[in-house]
Parts: sequence; C-alpha cells; structure tokens
Amino acid sequence: MAVSLSRMVNFFSNSITVVLFPKASELSKDEAISLTFKAFRISTTCTLLGALFLMLVAPFVIPLLYGKDFNTALTVFRLLLLEVTISGGTLILAQTFMALGKPKFVSILQGVGLLLVIPLLFLLVPKFGLFGAGVAMLSSAILRFLFIILNIRYNLKVKLPRLLISREDIQWMKTTMNSYIRKKPADPVVK
Repeated sequence: MAVSLSRMVNFFSNSITVVLFPKASELSKDEAISLTFKAFRISTTCTLLGALFLMLVAPFVIPLLYGKDFNTALTVFRLLLLEVTISGGTLILAQTFMALGKPKFVSILQGVGLLLVIPLLFLLVPKFGLFGAGVAMLSSAILRFLFIILNIRYNLKVKLPRLLISREDIQWMKTTMNSYIRKKPADPVVK
C-alpha cells in the first residue's frame, strides 16, 4: 500500500519531469533554471499537500484496511511520504542539468543517493527496525536534495531562485493551464 500511495503522491513530480525536459532544453540557461524552479515550487507544493492529506487520513484508513497491527507503521509511512516529496522535487531540479546538456550530474546524483542509503540502511535498520529504514530513506533524499542545490549554485554558477511557492507561481500556472486548454483540439465526434 505504501508503494502505491507514494506513487500517487509522486504523480505531480513525475508528470512535470516528462514535460519539463523538452521545454527547458530549448531555453537559455537562465530561462531553463527559472522554469525548472517554478515547476519545482508548484510540484513540490502540490505533492506536499497530497502527502500531508495522506498523513492526516492514514491513522483512520490504514487500520480499516489492514487492522490495528499496522498502526506501528504509521510513522514510517509518514517518513516515506516526506521522502517521496523531497525526491520528486530533487528529480525536477535535476532536469536543469539535463536541459543544459550536463547529464553526468544527474547520474552522480543517483549514485550519491544509492551510496548514502545503503550504509544508512545497514546502520539504522538493525538498531531501529522499520523506523530506521524510513529514516535512512528520508536522510538520503535530503542529502540528494542538498547535493543538487549545491551543484546548481556552484557548478552552474547562479544565484538560487526562491524555493517556496509564491502568488506569481500560482498565477503563472493558471495562465499556462488556460493557454493549454484553449489550444487543445476538441475531441472528434464519434457517430
């Protein structure tokens, strides 16, 4: 269940990543970074809101579906929801490097995540069990996020745009969606 819910929460990030790369690839460096951070802010906000909703309803839904024995997994479930939110945002930010023709940073990012999570799992799971696994996954996600932020700042040599959503981002999203809806061809009438 946790895997399917995490996929549902990560829906925004995955969808944006697919659309963002081709669009950002045709832009200048500054425009690509600006668009990527805008997509990051919007997606991460939507994903976080979805994760928070699931965190709130989980104590009621999980016991109904799986029984009271699964209540012990609620904390780990919440940690994994945060991990999915951070990882999704990190993958969106990684599109900056893909769009600018620097995919090695994305490969390094994935390698760093793997190199971090394996020892963390070996250290934390024997001591803390399932909770340790959740902490290991969340820690790896946070460190990968910091890695990508530092690489954007120092390897691309740009001042980091803001990380929190603003009113302008919401307005941009509405305008973009309205523009897309107007351009979408009508469905053909089936006779």
